[in-house]
Amino acid sequence: MKKQIIVAVIASLAPLAAFAGPSLGIGYSNVGLSGHAGRPGVTLAAGNLYSNNVVASGSATAARGFYSMNASIGKLIPAGDVSFVPYLGMDFLNVNYSQPQLPSATDFYALAGVDMNVPVGSKVMLQVGGGYGHTIETFGGNGGAVYQGKAEIGFEIAPRVTANINVRYLRVPGQSMTTEGAGLSYHFS
Repeated sequence: MKKQIIVAVIASLAPLAAFAGPSLGIGYSNVGLSGHAGRPGVTLAAGNLYSNNVVASGSATAARGFYSMNASIGKLIPAGDVSFVPYLGMDFLNVNYSQPQLPSATDFYALAGVDMNVPVGSKVMLQVGGGYGHTIETFGGNGGAVYQGKAEIGFEIAPRVTANINVRYLRVPGQSMTTEGAGLSYHFS
């Protein structure tokens, strides 16, 4: 059971990865952009934790005037009950406002970070993490530093099924975004 709960907290936006096997997830996302009202959307995610503790995951989020896609690879490092996942990731995002006077952003960036997974009982897991990187390509915007922070709590609600609640802050040049979400994932192993 504990192994299945880890899967809900390895990912950044929705449950993505499964312990020693694949998982698929879907979640609700509320994307808040630089002082504007949230934009409801959906996140689809997939992931895998291979037998050598390599974590591979990816997700796509779509909301009104916003979409993003990301992929990351990391290594699960157990340290007693707590585990760490240092990772490298690549992300693409597009923010488009309906008012032409407001800045839009389209960025492709890479970042490195680490997540820490902490069990809270046998069926609940807490994850906190963050990362730092730089834009690789911008389309009509300014390049620069990118950083993020996140927190998530995951619950095993049935065999092979986990639910999670999460929040993420992302800062790219010219934009800051706070995303709240909730999701479900199914673990195939």
